[in-house]
Order: sequence, then structure tokens, then C-alpha cells
Amino acid sequence: MATQTKKWYQSKTIWINALTLIGSGLAAITSGDLISDNPEIAAVVSGAVALINIVLRKITKQQIK
Repeated sequence: MATQTKKWYQSKTIWINALTLIGSGLAAITSGDLISDNPEIAAVVSGAVALINIVLRKITKQQIK
């Protein structure tokens, strides 16, 4: 049975990681006070992103092109 593929932009995993990258970049260029003032929130967000990536990887059935 051949594995179906999908375009890269159809990947939820890529979109979640792209949004995470944008959020990290914004936090870095806006003086970084948000993270240093709220380390617990930063840790929860990091953990949530990791969990989302694990779940998406587990439910992924198609490869991307």
C-alpha cells in the first residue's frame, strides 16, 4: 500500500512550529521581559508546544512533500 503525501503547508506540525518560532522571535525582539518576568508561563507554553508536537506526530499518517 502506497503512502499518500501532502504539501508541506497542509502539515499541522509545521504550522504549530512556525507559530512557535514567530512567538519566540517576537518575545526576543521585544526586550525579552515577558519571559524573564513570567518564567512559569514560559515553561508551561514550552511544555504545551512539546505535547502538541508529540500528539501531532502520533496522529500523523501522511508524509509531506
